[in-house]
Amino acid sequence: MEKVPLPAVDNGEGPPYGEVPSPAETAGESDNETTKVHIVHLVRPEGVEPEAFHIMTLASVLGSEEAAKEAVVYHYTHAASGFAARLTPEQVAHLSGKALDA
Repeated sequence: MEKVPLPAVDNGEGPPYGEVPSPAETAGESDNETTKVHIVHLVRPEGVEPEAFHIMTLASVLGSEEAAKEAVVYHYTHAASGFAARLTPEQVAHLSGKALDA
């Protein structure tokens, strides 16, 4: 299987969504941690449904598909490949360093 580099995370000043409290049920994070919405760009393997791939990728960091679905704000499936999700700085670092078997 080919390794697909994941993802490029936009860590600019952040989109207009601002900071959002991290719900305890999302990735089991404590209530005092905050998340920001990040846009995650990735290369999707051919023949894989985009939204399912986004959830699978994020679930590998957050621990469950349910947590991934709750964190996703938007799926980019036409002009770009990726998603926007609420993530803590630690989750961004973990996701930025991942590689996924495609």
